[in-house]
Amino acid sequence: MTEFFKSVEECPLLKDLSGKEKNHLAASFSVKKVSQGKVIFLENMPGESLYIILRGAVKVSRMLTDGKEKTMTILTPPEMFGELAILGETPRAATVSVVEDAEFLCFGKGDFDLLCKHHPQIALKILRNILGLLARKSLESCLDNRLFLRWCFGDEGSAGAEAS
Repeated sequence: MTEFFKSVEECPLLKDLSGKEKNHLAASFSVKKVSQGKVIFLENMPGESLYIILRGAVKVSRMLTDGKEKTMTILTPPEMFGELAILGETPRAATVSVVEDAEFLCFGKGDFDLLCKHHPQIALKILRNILGLLARKSLESCLDNRLFLRWCFGDEGSAGAEAS
């Protein structure tokens, strides 16, 4: 496997890719360093790239209707974010800001389009990996919402729900 991907070997984007496929893919990535406190992108902005965290940490947050910021999660290596950007014209679902000096691998929509044209078998694996990640995130979100509602309203005959 190429040295380029050693630190992010466990990233879901790279699942099931051979060493040769990773080498083809490596040429499409750029490295970006961002200081603590900087914003990577804002909620509702157009998306251009996905990011794989090499080092550091980012906060994913959303603006609530009352104008307050709600932290959704903190991401660390080798997690990724912004994956919908390479699939279409979807605006960003959240704001992502750096909470610890960070370094990322960036992969843009144009890079994915070229990959689809020149290496469709690699692009298909990446697409499947992104869809698998989105399915997991959707299920987790659904379960989180159910737990929250159970906590708010309780189960039938109980004062509240406990998460196990």
